[in-house]
Amino acid sequence: MSLLDSVEGRLLGLIGQNVDSAEGEPTHQPALVAAVLSHLSTEGMSHFLNGLSAKGLGDVVKFWIGKGENLPISAEGIESAFGSDKIASIAKQVGLDPAEVSARLSTLLPSLVDRLTPHGQVEPGGDMIHQALDFVKHKLSAGSSHEEPEPT
Repeated sequence: MSLLDSVEGRLLGLIGQNVDSAEGEPTHQPALVAAVLSHLSTEGMSHFLNGLSAKGLGDVVKFWIGKGENLPISAEGIESAFGSDKIASIAKQVGLDPAEVSARLSTLLPSLVDRLTPHGQVEPGGDMIHQALDFVKHKLSAGSSHEEPEPT
C-alpha cells in the first residue's frame, strides 16, 4: 500500500459523511477539510506548523505529528494560527459563523495533521497535501451528484 493510499484511507474516516446522522443537518466537515487542505497547499505544511511553533504551540504540534495521543488546541489557538481574516474566509466558504469555524477546527486540525503525517514526520514537498486535497474535492463532488465517479 502506498503512502497516498494510507492517507486517503485516513482522510475517509475524517471527512465522514456530509450529514449528521442524528439530526440530518449538514456537518460541513468535508468542506472544512477541503478548506484547511487548500490553505496548507498554499502555505505549505512545514511553514504552517513552524508558524504554530513560533506562536508557542510547538509542543502541541509535536504530539500531532508524532505517534500517540494528540494534544488539544483551543478555538483561540486556531484563530491565532490561521488569523482572523483566514477564519472569516473559511467561514464564508463553508457557510458557518467564524466562531463556529474556529471551534470545529480546534478538533479537526489535530486529527488532520496527524493523518497527513502518518510516519511521524512532515513529508518533503507538498505533493501529499495536493493529492489529499484532490481526493477530498473528488469526494465532495461525488457526494453532491448522483452519478458514480469514473474509475481511475
